[in-house]
This record gives sequence, structure tokens and C-alpha cells, in this order.
Amino acid sequence: MEVLRTNPKDRAHNFINAVSNLDKTFVIPFSLRAESDAHLFLCDKKDLTKSNCYWFQLRHSSTKQTAVRKCIDINLSKVVAQLPQEDGHNCSRNLNRNKVYWENYFNADKWFHFQLRKNGLHFALNQMTDKRKIVYLQDGDVDANHLIIHTNRVVGLWKIHTLEYLHTDEEVDDVRLGPVLHIEHDTICVSLLVSMCPFCQLKLTLKEINSEKQKIAERTYSAKMGTKWAEIRLKQYHVLAEKAVLFVSTIGTGSAGQFWAIDSLRQCQDNAISADPRVHDVDVNQAFITVPGYKEEINYSTHNYVIEYKVTDFVLHFCSNVRIDVQQERSSELWIQLGKSYPVGKEVSLEMVRLRANTTYDVRSVITSEHNETKKSYATFTTKCLRLNASLFAIQSSNTSATISLLEPVKENLCKFKWCQLTLSNKKAKPFQDFNMSFINLTPFTEYKINIECNFARTTLFFNTTEGVPNKISDLKFINSPSSLNLEWNKPVHIYGILSHYTVELQFLRYAACQNFSGTLSESEKLTTRESKIAITGLKPYCVYSFSVSASNTYFEGTPSTQLYTTPSSEPIHEQEIPKIEGLAVNASSVQIKFIQSPCDKIRGLLWMQLQFSCQQQWCQTRTEKSLYNTTTNYTLSNLYPYSNYTLQVRFSRSTKFENTFTQTQTFQTNSSIANEVRELLVYSKNESSISLRWRDPYPPTGVLLLYNIRYFSKNSARITTNVTDAPCKLWPTHQCFTISNLKRNQSYDVEIRGFNRDTSDFGSVVRINTTTKTERSMPPYDLRVNWSFTNVLELRWKHPNETNGDINKFNIVLIPDSIHAYPFSNIVEVSKFNYSLEYHCRNLKTCNLSPLRSRHSLMFRRRTSAATSPSLGDHLNVPPGKGHCLVQLRPDRHPNGSCSTFSLSSSAIGRLLGTTGLGRSEMKQNPFDFPETFRVRAL
Repeated sequence: MEVLRTNPKDRAHNFINAVSNLDKTFVIPFSLRAESDAHLFLCDKKDLTKSNCYWFQLRHSSTKQTAVRKCIDINLSKVVAQLPQEDGHNCSRNLNRNKVYWENYFNADKWFHFQLRKNGLHFALNQMTDKRKIVYLQDGDVDANHLIIHTNRVVGLWKIHTLEYLHTDEEVDDVRLGPVLHIEHDTICVSLLVSMCPFCQLKLTLKEINSEKQKIAERTYSAKMGTKWAEIRLKQYHVLAEKAVLFVSTIGTGSAGQFWAIDSLRQCQDNAISADPRVHDVDVNQAFITVPGYKEEINYSTHNYVIEYKVTDFVLHFCSNVRIDVQQERSSELWIQLGKSYPVGKEVSLEMVRLRANTTYDVRSVITSEHNETKKSYATFTTKCLRLNASLFAIQSSNTSATISLLEPVKENLCKFKWCQLTLSNKKAKPFQDFNMSFINLTPFTEYKINIECNFARTTLFFNTTEGVPNKISDLKFINSPSSLNLEWNKPVHIYGILSHYTVELQFLRYAACQNFSGTLSESEKLTTRESKIAITGLKPYCVYSFSVSASNTYFEGTPSTQLYTTPSSEPIHEQEIPKIEGLAVNASSVQIKFIQSPCDKIRGLLWMQLQFSCQQQWCQTRTEKSLYNTTTNYTLSNLYPYSNYTLQVRFSRSTKFENTFTQTQTFQTNSSIANEVRELLVYSKNESSISLRWRDPYPPTGVLLLYNIRYFSKNSARITTNVTDAPCKLWPTHQCFTISNLKRNQSYDVEIRGFNRDTSDFGSVVRINTTTKTERSMPPYDLRVNWSFTNVLELRWKHPNETNGDINKFNIVLIPDSIHAYPFSNIVEVSKFNYSLEYHCRNLKTCNLSPLRSRHSLMFRRRTSAATSPSLGDHLNVPPGKGHCLVQLRPDRHPNGSCSTFSLSSSAIGRLLGTTGLGRSEMKQNPFDFPETFRVRAL
């Protein structure tokens, strides 16, 4: 046997291909001497650079453990060279299924023996010196055809052991084995080493060489020690033939995994004197042994010498592993004597009792001579066993489990099986070794079938689980009716028995409005029904109840399905459940409302609350807030108007539609805030040293206005501040007026005005205006209107100029005809008492008077006329017949270049007015007003 030496420094001996062309099933025994880091590669190719491999790392120097990796499409020689660094490669993690990591299972001091085995998809690496399991792997991705060995950083010594023996996995009949055997002294003895599968048999037949049909001896052997090698001796006495040939027959079951192996066939020597035991009538627990006797002594005359001896007695022994009679292993030295000593030549029959079933026994006879020389003869037999049968088992079941066991008298006598598998109700078959088994997680009230198969012997068992706990009911529904609450549900998917009834348990938990109920729970009430529905009456409104529904069979009550349910609200709203307004925290623009909630046990339904705010001032509107749930204790309403009166209405209803409501009312006024901006700020008059301002109060008011703060300044002057309390204008009573004096001529001034309210701490917003101190002409009167009434009254109406740049004392009215035959007419109207609205009457344009008018200036021309004549302006206005128009101008004449307001009267307009009085066209031709005139009104 060659010793292989791996050396990482020697390229030729770095990676050594030790074994090639491996079968799908193989066993490779090998021996190893190395310090650490031994590597085996099972690859699909001889070259590591292009192979897919299983990589066995034996006692890695860094981890002191063993790992198995699967490396696909990688150059393993480079990866191994980088050890102990293992990052950056595509080999899988450790696939070793053996959870025990041995640290010191080889070294360099002596040879350690290993066995690498593959059977189908299963790989195993065992250390045979100390009988340690090192690696167990199950995988089939790589074709393991070649074994490559390697040691990293150390020198390793390897021995790969190969065995040569006859091997077959097929059944053969009468195949000649070995050479011709020579028979001496009428005795032949053949010895051979045999290994075969546990359920296999081997038949050896000795036949005469000249007549193969003439059998000398025939024995059939069964496996006694698994697949271990064992010696078999075939001996036969009183043989007449001189030569013989050995034939072998293999007897199997036709299943996968059967095999027979034969090695070391030789012819053994044996003396003629014997007391061979013969075994017969073997049963389960007993057997009979017979030793034939001899009538005369044996003579060895063929050797031309005489041997004389005296036989004293012989002792009969047998061996097995049972306690009482036998010792099972032949190699054992413990033999138990059966019976007494018997003289050689006497026939003896003995009965062996209380044997173990399905057990192989060796029986030997030991002949002792007078010189204490011994001769031993052996016989072998196997007791029978009970075949697999359903009557041998006892089954005990509950609702979710079952136990299967052998009956006590049967347990020791059942046949031994190499493999057994069990199928429970068509589930996947599972192997087992012990017939005492328990099954859990079974379905109650169900029939099960157990199929047991052992070495192709089959039997079937049946059993039923008992009633179990029913499943939960499902889809529990609550349906309200005017007089009751109806519960409906779906029955359980599995009753696990016969349905007996349903149990409905209800319990009052709390009032629905009470989130944390601290009272004592009432006792639960239980109702039963056989239907999957029930009607319940007498429940309190708006309360939380617990409902539990469970199904029951004959023995068990199922797990209840529990739901909480809130009963509907009572329809009317009771005053005792309405929250009370505790107080209002009022600010300038908001109000916070505090409610006192009613006791939760007084509330009989869901309450929605709606807040409505009605403002009593014209500048604000009524507001309705969103609906709130009745648990609101504080609510703040924002964006209110300061200094305003509000009426609060709180409406309560069972729904957000607020159809049937309960209302509470309370009034309040918001607080004052800083003043708003003043309005319509205007410089209505100015000159070289003063500025007259006009403005309106802030709107809407935000409090009681105390004063106005006026600040003015120019580019070259400091800011000057003055306060004004109340200064209504003479011409505009609804406005405030103030004149700033002692200003510099022709300067640009910025003027700021802001208000200040009572009970506030700051001024309001600022309004700014810019103007220059110089005299400018007045703006014209505006909104001049002319009306000739049905009573021949010509009425002029106008409005006072807003920007007068001085006091207006008079208005000049000018009538300018466009005809050269008529003379212009003018008249001055005196303005007295600074009334803003005036009415002026002129009968003959000589007598005119002023009277107050609500909103405008008006000038009326009125003349007495006879019934047959048209209105005329008399001697002051001579307008000849003809076409033309009149222009009416209204001008404040304080300034020579003052503007005027103009209004034209066309002849058609005058004609329409005259037509309404009943005057004909002929009369209109004589009417001097048939020609348009122009009126001008100017302020003086």
C-alpha cells in the first residue's frame, strides 16, 4: 500500500488525485497523519481550477472545527492558497449536519483511520480510530467522481485503502466458487469470510467433482451481525469422494440495497473425531439439540500408524446474548454449560427453552481428552419470530392523541426488521424504529387508518378519536328589532362530535357613555338554544353588553366567541343627560365655552351638539359650527368681531341631522380690541400754512373710541403728535375734521391718523396721507341733477364739493343760452350755517330762498303761468324762437378759476316734459324753453 505525501510547497504534490471514477455509492477507508488543515475534495473533474466540488475542511487551523462547503464554478486552488482568509469566494456556508465539532481527532504523531462514505445523496465522514462521526451531508448538486487530497501549510501523510473481494448485488444460483478441493480422511472443511445485507441469505453446496449432481453437503446461512465480515465454516464428515467443488447461491428479496461479498476462501483442517451438535425443531422460544453417537472407535489406518486413546467424556455448550442460556457473539469467551457431561459416542438430545425470538445462537461441543486436549465443533440456528399482524397491537386513543403499542407477550417475540415505515391516513410515510408510538395533534371524532410496512410485510390498523372541543362559531351578528335584540351566527366548521346545544352568555358591562366603569359587574345570564339564533329582550338602552356564544357536543363545550355590543339609544332626549354651560371665557375675537357633562350613567343615547352664534350688529353674521360629539367639555370659537353682542344657541340631537333637538341659549359680548383704520381720510382744504383733514370713524367699531392720534412731519421737520377726542365736521356731521396750522409754505407733509379704544393698551392701525401746503382751486360741485317737474318747476340739485380748499359762502348759478338773441342769466345763492344739504327756490329768479335738504343742494325755478301760456323766464331771459340749447353751470366762485358743474337741457327733453302737461306742439313752438339753455352753478 503506497503512502501519499502532500506538500503545499511542492507543486507536484500539492493537490493529489487519490481516487478516480467513483461510483454513486462508495466507501473509501483512508489513514492520515498531519498537524491540521487537511482537505478532501470530491469533484466532478480532476482539475480543481475547472471543477464543481464538495470541500471537506478537516480541523481548520483558525476555527479548530470541520466544515463542508459546496463550490460551484470556482478556481479552488486559488481559494485554498488564500487560507485562512475565506472572503470573496462563491462557496456556500458550512453544510455539515453533524452538530458536534471534534477538535482533536487527528494529529501528526500517529496514524488515524477514517472512512469516507457516499450512499445516494448522503455523505458521511467518520473517524474510525475513536469511532467519531465527523461530517454528515445530504446534497446532490455535484457529481462526486474524483477524490483529491491536500494539506495547507503542513506536510500530510495519507494511505488510501483498497479491498479486493467478490461482490454482487444480484441473486445467483449454483455458481462455482474457488478451485478443486481435496478431501482427506473422509472429512472436508471450507472456511470463507462473508458480508451480506441483513435480510439476505447465502447457500453453500459441496458437490463431487465427477458428478455435480451428487451433493456432499449443503448449508444456508443468514446474516448475523449486519454487514460486518464474519467467518463461515462448512464441514462434512464421512465423505467417500476424493475431490469436491464449492457452489454458491445468493438468496434475496429483490429489493434495492441487497448485496453479498465473499473473501478469503480456504480449505481448513479438522480431526475425524467429533461430537457435532445437530439443531432441529426450532420455534420462537425453544429448540432441540441432538448429538449423534458412535458405535466404534475411529481408525486412522490410512496413515500406517496406530493411535490409541481413551475417550472420557465431552461437554455440550451453546452461546447467545440472552441472559439465561446463551451467549450470542461467537467471539465472546462466556459459554454456559447446558446439562451435564456425556461420554463420547453416546447420543444425547437436549431441549433449549426460554430463548429469545428472532435470535441466532451458536452451539458447540468440546471434547476433552485424558491429556486435557480439546476439540470444538459448532452448529448455528436462529429462532423464529412472530410475523407482523394487526392482532399484535393495542391502541388507546383520546380526542387529539393516540398511542400504539405491542401486547406484552408479543413484544419480545416479534420479528426484527431492518426498516419500517408508517402511514397515517394517507399522509406521507415516515420511518420508525420502535413500535411504541404516540400520535398527537389529531382531529377529534375522526377515523384514522395506520398502514405499517416492515421489510415488505404489511398490516393495517384502524382507530377512532373521541369527541373533542368544538370550534368557535363564526359571523356573530346583532340585529335590532323594536322589541328585542336578535343574535344570529354560523355553526362551527367542526363540532367534533354530536351537537347538543348552543350556550349564549350575556353580561352587562357598563353604560356606553362611561368609558371607565368602576361599578360592580352584574352576574351573567346564560341562555341555551339548539338553533343558530336567539332573541333577547329586556336590555337597557345605550349600554355595553358582552355576548359569548359557544357550541357544545355530548362531552365538551367549545371555546366561546365573544363580542361587545352597544344597545341603541333611546329616541327622546332627557334633560338630565344634556351637558350644562358652566361658563364663557370671552376675549376680543374668541370665546371659550365650558360644559359640565352629565353623569355618564344618566346618558341614554348618543348626543351630537351643534353651536350657533347670532351676532346682533349689522357688521357681523350668524355662524353655525360643525357638529360635535357630546363628550366635548371645552370648545373655542374664533374669528369673532370685537365689541359685538352675540347670542349662543347650543342644540343637542341624537343624529347629525338635528331633527329633534334640545336647545340651550346664552348671550355675551366680545371684549374691545385695538381700533380699526379710520376711513375715507381726505385733505378737504389747505393753504400755505395749514391742512384741513376729514375722515370717518373706524368701522366696524372694536370698542369705545377715546381719541385719535395725529402725527405729521415733513422731510425737514421733526414728527409732531397731537390727540383729538371728538371733532365733527360742520358740513359733514358724520365725519371728523381737524386743521393742522402753523405749517411751512410749499412743504410736503406726511400725515398719519390712528384711533385708540377704551380698555386697550395700544393704538389701532395707521392710515397715512401726503399733501403739500399751497393754495389750489376748489373741486367742482358734483352730482348736479336737473329736473323739470310736471308743475313747470325747474329744479337743480347738486352736492357740496369734497375738496374746497377754503370755506364756500355762495354758489353762483349761470344760465347761458347759445343763442345770440338771448342774454346770459346768473344768480348767487348764499350758503348759510354750513348746511351740507340745501334746497333753493326761485319763483321769478328775483326771490330765492334756501332751505335744508336731506342729502343734496337743489335749486328750483318756479313761475306763475296762466292756463293758456307756457312757463317763461320773464324779462330777465329773452330767448327768441329758434333752435338752441341752455347750459346750466354750478360753480363755487370763491376762486376766479373755480370749476363748475354743467348740465344741458335739450329741446326734446323739454318737449317730453311739456308733453306730460298736455301742451300741444303748436304751443311748444311759442315756448321760449323749446330752445335748449345751459345752466352753470358755481360756488363762491
